Formats: sequence, C-alpha cells, structure tokens
Amino acid sequence: MAAKSTTKDNVHAETPSELAKDLKQLIHDAEKMLVNTASEHVDETVEELRKQLREKIDHLRSAYETAEGRVLSVATEADKRIRKNPYESVGLAVGIGIIIGLVLRK
Repeated sequence: MAAKSTTKDNVHAETPSELAKDLKQLIHDAEKMLVNTASEHVDETVEELRKQLREKIDHLRSAYETAEGRVLSVATEADKRIRKNPYESVGLAVGIGIIIGLVLRK
C-alpha cells in the first residue's frame, strides 16, 4: 500500500471519507473563488484559486483512477474465485440471501 502524504500541495486520499473531504474542500475553494472575485486583487486571487482548483481536480481524478483500479482488481479476483468454485459460490449466495431474508422479515 502506498504511503499517505499529507502536505498541503500533495494530498493522496486513500479512503472514501478522505475523498469526500477533498470534494468538500474543492467546493469550499470554489465558493471562496466566487466570494473573492469582488475583492481588490481579483486577478491574482482568481488565478491562484483556479490553480488550486486545477490541482484538486487533478488529484481527485487520480484518486478516482486509483479507486477504479482497485475495484476492477477485486472484481476480477472475485470472478476468478466464482468460476473456480461455482457450487460453493451459489451455496454461499443462497445462505446469505436466507440470512438477509430472515433479518428483514423481523
């Protein structure tokens, strides 16, 4: 597993909660950009916020691609196991279905 860097310019989300936090920060920065457009330093502020927004979008895109790769890897492994042991997989699915049915019925 890759090490997590926590510097302000180079943050790598490894969990859904960290990804959600990054999205909230992105929204906050976008709102900040809208508020700061009326300031005296419009050009400088807008350009800096646009740069930060681009960096955050790039980071989120990278985090999404990493998560997508992990999901595909897990799905591929699950598919291999199901194909290797189809009867066990069906039995497990039936058992889980029965348990869920009993729990929801109460």
